[in-house]
Amino acid sequence: MKKRNSLAGTFRIFRFTLWQCCSQKAWLATTVMLGALLLIGIPLLLLLSVKLEGDSTEDVKQPFRTVYVCDETEGSADYSALTQDAATEEPITYTLMDSFNEAKAALEQADPDTSALLHITREESAYALTLCLADDTAITQEDAYALADAIEAAFPMILVQKTQLTPQQLGVYATPVVSITGQLNADGTAAEGKDIATQIIEFAFPFFIIMLMYFMVLFYGQSVANSVLLEKTSKLMDTMLTAVHPFALIFGKLFAVTFSAFLQILIWLISGVFGCIIGMLAALDAVPDTDNSIVTTLNTLSENQSIFTVKGIVLAVIFIGLGILLYCALSSISGALASKAEDLGKTNYIFVLVLLFSFFMCLGSPNTSNSMISTAPWLNYFPFTAILVVPGQLLLGQITALQTVISMAIMLFSIVAIIWIAATIYRLMVLYRGKVPNIKTLLAMLKKSPAGDAPHNDPAP
Repeated sequence: MKKRNSLAGTFRIFRFTLWQCCSQKAWLATTVMLGALLLIGIPLLLLLSVKLEGDSTEDVKQPFRTVYVCDETEGSADYSALTQDAATEEPITYTLMDSFNEAKAALEQADPDTSALLHITREESAYALTLCLADDTAITQEDAYALADAIEAAFPMILVQKTQLTPQQLGVYATPVVSITGQLNADGTAAEGKDIATQIIEFAFPFFIIMLMYFMVLFYGQSVANSVLLEKTSKLMDTMLTAVHPFALIFGKLFAVTFSAFLQILIWLISGVFGCIIGMLAALDAVPDTDNSIVTTLNTLSENQSIFTVKGIVLAVIFIGLGILLYCALSSISGALASKAEDLGKTNYIFVLVLLFSFFMCLGSPNTSNSMISTAPWLNYFPFTAILVVPGQLLLGQITALQTVISMAIMLFSIVAIIWIAATIYRLMVLYRGKVPNIKTLLAMLKKSPAGDAPHNDPAP
């Protein structure tokens, strides 16, 4: 009798399971709604933010026109130096008064909505600047605080005049001090500096990728385990086993659920990228000189040729697909071991422990200053941590081509090995209705049962 091909019918199982996953209302609703939210919501938020910032900075006028100065400290100074404000259309006039009572009388006779009194005294080793307003003034506290901060910032010019320094001494005092920091390459040449937007992205983006992959793997891993267990809890098992081999059943289901997850993530990523691009262009078109931090960061990244390259994006997407397949294959072992839905809580510990271990290994140590994740080299080659760290490094251009090839080869080998183990366990446990076997019993079953043996079947207790 000719031996049946163990993988015959895999594509039929794949096509049927993929249609079941993608035709579900929950899958369609979440995919379309979140994709539309990213594609439309991001541009609207960016456009709204730059519009609000633009409106808040327009038509801001300085209410002060006259400030009466009462200086009771030693030395003389020309307070007109404080009027050098290029941002003010009508500069403030500083009038020096002989006494506080004279300044107070002048304030009472002046326009209360445009005038103020500056009282300067010295208390021990510090100068005290007191800004007084009229009782019936319409000037707000915010405007008064703004003027007080501006005077405090410019007051060193007044102190320089009080010290009666010579022009040469004033020139030395006014000489600016420039501090330049940089990095050197291994050959001693100066490394190209990075702008603040790039530094922020390199610091936070890898952690964002890790969190995204963690929750995606956790969610879709549970789906694979439930899908693998589905036929065991229904009456379709006997019929399906006469049509396809257990290997084909688990292979088709695993690849179908993984592909549906990858397709959903890919749609969201594309929607998010196009949403950011459209939002950035719309915001720059509406407010060309905007200083919005998000728009500025996106614009800087679009002009940076070293990160988010086409090659890096393609490799990162492929790596994400392989990583989801790896963890889904691991989760399928839990579904293969369980004989009913209640057993998943006992068998899913393998998947959960591996995921938690990998996640915490990827987190940065307290001594890590340039990233929120660990930079240990072994994380790139251990398959369960590589999926969490390598995609971010590919997008940021922080990993070489050789390292990527080695990591991807290890990932592929691990995927094939885990899928083979999951399929073998599924074949052995497909008709099993007894107690969930422990590791020792499972290893004994794998050792005694070659690939062509019939499924192991123990009577239910």
